Amino acid sequence: MDEPSVDNASGKNGKDDFEGWVSSLERMVSAYSVLLRDKLIDVALATDDDVVHGRLLPSGSDAAIFLYRGDAFLWIYGEPADDGHPIHDFVEKRREAILTEVSHLTSDPILLTGRWVDFDGADDGYFAPFVVTIFCQDGPRGRLIAEGTFDWERQGGFHTVSHGIEESARQDVIIPLRAAGRGMIEATNDALYQGERVVDGILWQVNTCSKGRVIVSTQAG
Repeated sequence: MDEPSVDNASGKNGKDDFEGWVSSLERMVSAYSVLLRDKLIDVALATDDDVVHGRLLPSGSDAAIFLYRGDAFLWIYGEPADDGHPIHDFVEKRREAILTEVSHLTSDPILLTGRWVDFDGADDGYFAPFVVTIFCQDGPRGRLIAEGTFDWERQGGFHTVSHGIEESARQDVIIPLRAAGRGMIEATNDALYQGERVVDGILWQVNTCSKGRVIVSTQAG
C-alpha cells in the first residue's frame, strides 16, 4: 500500500481562519468515529481492482489527533478528550516525533484517526492511527495509513491485509470483504492473541468506480 501523499506541495494551506472550518473538522471526526465503531455500511460499492487492501483494527476507544500549526487537538469517541485522559500525556511525550513525521507529508492541517488501545494492561495505553486526512486547498483528502507510518509506539503495529476480488464480485465488493474480514479477524486473534478478541475489525480502502476512494469497515461477527 502506498504511503500517504498530498497533491498540494506548495506549503500554502489557505486555512488562516481556523474557526471558519472547525465545524467541518468536527463532522469528519464524528464520521470516522462511527466508521471505526459501527457495522459495515449497507451499500454496494463497485471496483475495477482485483485486490483490496486494509488494516487490522484493534479493540479500544475511537480516537483522533488534529495537528494545526504545531498545536494538537485530541478527540475520544468523537468528542474532545477529557483533560485527564492519558492521550494528552502520550502526545506530549511524542510531540517532536509526531510533528517531524507530519512535516514530511505536508504543511497543511492534518487529522489522524484511529484507536486508543490498552489491551495488555502494561501501560496507560497508546494511540494507533489508521486513517490520515490532509486538509488541502481543494478539500480534505483521506486514506489508510501505510503500515509502519505514524507508528511511534509499537513497531510493526497492526498489519496490512489484502484480499483478492473475483471479477464476478466487483460490482458489490462489500460482500466478499465482509466474509473475508471475519475469517481474517478470527485467524489473527487465534494465531497472535490466544483467541482473545484483540483485533475486532478491518478498515478497507476501496477504489470505487463512481465514488472515488472510500474507506469502509468490516467487524467480527
